[in-house]
Amino acid sequence: MISLRAWIYVILVCCLSSTGCLGSSLGTETTSSPNPDSPDQSTPIHETPVPLSSIAVIPSPTTFIEPIVEQPIQEIPLGGPLNSADAQVSGVAWYVDTLVILPQYPAWFTIQNCSASLFTLSKAEIIAYLDGSSSEPLIPGQVPFRDGGIGSLIDNFEGFEAIAISNELIFLTIEARSNESWLGYLISGTTEPDLAEINLNPDTLTSIPAPVDIINKSNEALVVAGENIISLFEANGQTVNPNPTAHIFERETLIRQQIPMQIVEYRITDATPTDGYGQFWALNIFWPSEFWLFPHDDPIADRYGEGITHAETSSVERLIKLEYSSDGITVVDQPPVLLELADLADTRNWEGLALLDDLGFLIATDEFPETILAFIPYP
Repeated sequence: MISLRAWIYVILVCCLSSTGCLGSSLGTETTSSPNPDSPDQSTPIHETPVPLSSIAVIPSPTTFIEPIVEQPIQEIPLGGPLNSADAQVSGVAWYVDTLVILPQYPAWFTIQNCSASLFTLSKAEIIAYLDGSSSEPLIPGQVPFRDGGIGSLIDNFEGFEAIAISNELIFLTIEARSNESWLGYLISGTTEPDLAEINLNPDTLTSIPAPVDIINKSNEALVVAGENIISLFEANGQTVNPNPTAHIFERETLIRQQIPMQIVEYRITDATPTDGYGQFWALNIFWPSEFWLFPHDDPIADRYGEGITHAETSSVERLIKLEYSSDGITVVDQPPVLLELADLADTRNWEGLALLDDLGFLIATDEFPETILAFIPYP
């Protein structure tokens, strides 16, 4: 019997072949270059990494696996400017015990004498809501964000897509569009003591070569890995990006190195820092409207099962564990954390992920279906 996934794949292939809707923007190498007037310190060390052996293979189960238990989420109500889809959250990261929330366009949120800001929530107030000590919506703080006029240095600036914080340094990715191509950049800056202010340094602006040119896809996740920062491209599936790579940046100099990455279907939209074993969690999402990212096979679901609500739709909302080593980025052979789907017809577009001590995960959506901050306990 042909599986539901296989039928969906056949239908999508027929649609693509008959309409040509992807055109040249899917699966083709990026040929356009950044604005020549923009600063670019990217000097790659390795631009042609050696692929990992059996890189697309996740071992098949030898015994029957019971359907994986999906995790319900606990929404954390928000007030103030975050209580709006206009916030368009692109990522989250911890600065000590303060959760820093990155809107795609910080300039939409002015504060005091600063024309832009990022949002903050304290760990204490988040935990107070989760343990029942408080029931009121959480009102975010705002941190002055001085971007050094970076939007004017990049043609067709499309906003910020990811955030990582390492001690006093902050790292952000930027998405831009040049003609029909999509470009990615990394920029770093500093945080003032007690997070009184964030200042970006335009001189650190560094281009990130895209492995393939896919509409509205760039580097959506940043991972702090000791003295390095890892940048992950959003689409790393077999049919759209058969030879995915990741970029490693030295924390202080932003010297770039390219390493291979195991194929991961759907989208990677945010990730946590690495632990002592080089492992980290990543958001792995599929929104059915982006049907060109739908795979013929999903090795993770084949191995661990789909869950009750996931079996009823092509939508995917899950956390997967990855590992960083000198050989590249690989998928850890561990069950994913599957979220219980709220609406089988509409995927929540999760784009922010952070660990909450040893309790579980904090996740956040962008504008679809609205701004949601939620907690997921460890399974």
